[in-house]
Amino acid sequence: MTKCKTKRRWIFPVALLAYALVFLCAAAIGFDFLWDYMDAYEQSRPHIALHAYEEKLTAQYVADKCTDLIGQIDHKVQSEENCRQVILDALKGNFSFAKKSSESDEDHHVYVIRCGAKVIGTMEMERKGESMQGFIPWQVTKDSFDLSFLLTDPVSITVPEGFTVTVFGNTLDSSYITKSDIPFSLLKEFYDEYDLPHMVTYSAGPFLGEATLTPLDTNGNSVAITEETDMNTFLNNCSAEENDALTDVVQNFVQRYMDFTSCKNNSTSTNYQELAKFMVSGGELAKRMRDAFDGLSWVSDRHATLDKVEIGHFANIGNGRYLCDVTYTVNTRTFNGDVKTTANVKLVFLQTENGLKAEAMVSF
Repeated sequence: MTKCKTKRRWIFPVALLAYALVFLCAAAIGFDFLWDYMDAYEQSRPHIALHAYEEKLTAQYVADKCTDLIGQIDHKVQSEENCRQVILDALKGNFSFAKKSSESDEDHHVYVIRCGAKVIGTMEMERKGESMQGFIPWQVTKDSFDLSFLLTDPVSITVPEGFTVTVFGNTLDSSYITKSDIPFSLLKEFYDEYDLPHMVTYSAGPFLGEATLTPLDTNGNSVAITEETDMNTFLNNCSAEENDALTDVVQNFVQRYMDFTSCKNNSTSTNYQELAKFMVSGGELAKRMRDAFDGLSWVSDRHATLDKVEIGHFANIGNGRYLCDVTYTVNTRTFNGDVKTTANVKLVFLQTENGLKAEAMVSF
């Protein structure tokens, strides 16, 4: 009797436990199925894929995708690192997406990608992959970026020969010279006769972002050059001592030249001898003045006086020669009264054993 009662006592708890285990297993299977179902449903919603893509979309990611754009740049003048930095600097704003309804349907969405207010690319996603619980997940299938707005045109600069040009700290070698032997306007009348300095044009690009070609003079100092720069200013290369000597000889030469051409005191011979002291003996200018001698012998004194002499440029053009840009004004007495005339000349002086002497002259 006692054994039967004991047996009945443990049968019920065991049965209850077995029932609970079966229930828990069924519940676990049910919850697992429900979880999978809910997960499959969530993955089938496009905003999940969009959010996942947004998480990985960074400026660095965009730069990595722009290899074609970076590849257009000459890395001898703009390094790949500099190009990437330009892209990173341009993408400091927040990224946003806008769906293009005209190109989207139920299974394929197209989004415009913006950084701040600037459109920088597009992204596409579609239902793709194995069906889960009857749902097909969305996946990003393609993205592309267009940062061509960062691409700037090639730039050029014209500098005197002997100058160097840098960009982004890189020196342009002679392969970047696109035009050479460009004359200085101040020297153009003398190129056939003398070996004179010229200018050259450097060109480089395109670049990513703004680029400035920086010219350096022969001493390595940065020089400001714009489209308005008078390139003749680079010919003002004489020392203070040279300027003083040239100023003195110009004043003397112009005075003697005016005396000779105006037949001062009706003494052509004396005037020529005085002028000859300031000319290179046997030079081109001396020959011209000697050829004018006979004609001036028939001219009377014009009673001319030198009013003023203005010097525009002094340029050391090498080989002991100096170019002077001179304007002088003469007052001449006529039957109708005094007449003031102005003349513009360019003079070449040669440093000789006897000092600076005029070698050539042209009017302009």
